[in-house]
Amino acid sequence: MAAKLKAVKGKNLFDSLREKYPVFTYKSYSWKCSKNSLKIQFVFECNEIVFKPSSELKFPEEIRLETMIKSRRNFVDQIVFNIGLIEMVSYWKATCSPEIHVACGHLSNAQKKWWKYLYYHGLGEFFYLNNINADEKSFVDITTVKQPRFVKNEKFKPSAKKLLVPIGGGKDSLASVRILRDTKFDKYYLLMNPTRAAKDSAALATKEHKQKTIFIKRVIDKKLLDLNDKGYLNGHTPFSAMLAFYTTLVSVFANTKYSCLSNEASANEPTIIGTNINHQYSKTIDFEKNYNTYLKRYVSPHFTYMSLLRPLNEFQIVRIFSHQEQNLKIFKSCNVGSKQDKWCCDCSKCLFVAILLSAHIGIERTNKVFGTSLLDQKNLKTEFLELIGQAKTKPFECIGTIDEIIVAITLMKEREPTLFKEQYLLRFFEKHYAKLYASKKEIKLIKNEFFDGHRLNSQFKKLVYESYTQANS
Repeated sequence: MAAKLKAVKGKNLFDSLREKYPVFTYKSYSWKCSKNSLKIQFVFECNEIVFKPSSELKFPEEIRLETMIKSRRNFVDQIVFNIGLIEMVSYWKATCSPEIHVACGHLSNAQKKWWKYLYYHGLGEFFYLNNINADEKSFVDITTVKQPRFVKNEKFKPSAKKLLVPIGGGKDSLASVRILRDTKFDKYYLLMNPTRAAKDSAALATKEHKQKTIFIKRVIDKKLLDLNDKGYLNGHTPFSAMLAFYTTLVSVFANTKYSCLSNEASANEPTIIGTNINHQYSKTIDFEKNYNTYLKRYVSPHFTYMSLLRPLNEFQIVRIFSHQEQNLKIFKSCNVGSKQDKWCCDCSKCLFVAILLSAHIGIERTNKVFGTSLLDQKNLKTEFLELIGQAKTKPFECIGTIDEIIVAITLMKEREPTLFKEQYLLRFFEKHYAKLYASKKEIKLIKNEFFDGHRLNSQFKKLVYESYTQANS
C-alpha cells in the first residue's frame, strides 16, 4: 500500500488508511532510573507497524533522583502513562485509525472524553491542511483495559516557593526570565531538545544554570519519518500539551508547585478566523484550564500549570523582551533556522518578529538582529498578506494577532515614515492597504489592555504588570 499512497490525497487517503489500519494500540510504557537520569520508552503498534519513541530526563546533581524515586514510584508511573497518551498522537496521525486501544492502562469515560477533545482541537490544523472533514464525536473511539490502575495522589505537596520555567530560546521565554529575575523563588529551568539560544537563555537566567537546569532529550522513532516519506498522513500535533505533561513529571522531582509557561493572550486567536482551528491550540487559555482540571481530578490537586505571560499580548511581550539589549543577541524564534542557531529570513515567523521589533526598537537595530531587512523582501509578500489579515488564513505559526501586527505597522509609520518609501512591503502596504492603519483608540487597546482571563494569582499578576510598566517608563 505504501507505494500507492502518494497518489491518494485528502479524504480518500484518510478513509483508505482507516480501513487498512482499524486499531492503533498504545501497547506499553516503561521507565528506569539511572543515577540522575530518567529514561522512558513507549511502544505503539498498528498492524505490522511498531513505534518505539523514547525520552531521557537529566537532572542536576542537587536533585537526588535515585533517592526520591523510592517514595514516588506509583506517582511517576501514572504521569509517564499519561505522557504516552500525548506522545502517541504524533504516531496515530500517520494512519488516523478509527480506534485507539490503550492496552497498558485504564481511562474513565470522562477521561476518554477529555483526551478526544484535546486530540481533536490539537489536530485542527492537521485535519484542515490534509482536507479531512473530521468531527469530534466520531473521528476516533478510545478503548482501554477495564481494570483501574491509577489513583489521584493527595499526599505529595510540592513547594510553593519553587518554580519550573520551560525555556525555548525565543522572545517569550526570555520575557518570562526577565519578569522572574529578581524574585525570591527557587527557580529550575526546563529545556527540551535545546537549541543554542535556549542554552544561552538559561545561562542568562541564572549564574547557577548548571545546577538549576533540567534537560529532556526526546527521540522520535525514525519509522514515523519513513512513513511520512512514503506518503502517510503528516502534520502539526499539540506539542505544548506534550510539554505540559513533562513539566508535571519534572515537578515531582524538582518539588515545584508552579510550572510557569510563556504562552500569551494572542495565542487564543484562531489561525483561521471564525473557526476553532488554531495552530497554537495547546497554548490557549482553553487548554491551560482543561489541563489543570485534569491534573486536579486524576493526578494531583497540588500542582499548578500556568502561563506567566497570559495577561499580555505579543506586542506587549516584545516591549518587555526588547528592553534588555542582551536578549536581542541571544534569542531565535524561527522554527526553520533555530536548530542551526540562525534566522532563515524566509518565513512568516521571521517577518512577524521583524515587524514587532521594528515598532519597538526601530528598523536599524532590527536589521542587525536578522542581518538583513525583512521588510524589503519581495519574496515575503504572501506571508505579509497573511499576517495583515488579507489572506484566507493567518500563517500556521506561533504569532500574534492581526490587530497587533496592524498596530505595529502603524507605529512604524509614525516613528519612521521614510521607511514606507524605502521598504518594499511597507510601500506595498501604503499603496494597497492604507485604510487598515490603526486608530489611536486601537493602538491604546493593544498597548494597554490586559487579558483578564488569565489564571495568575495576585503575586504573579503584580510581577507581570510591574515589568510591563517598567519597560514603558
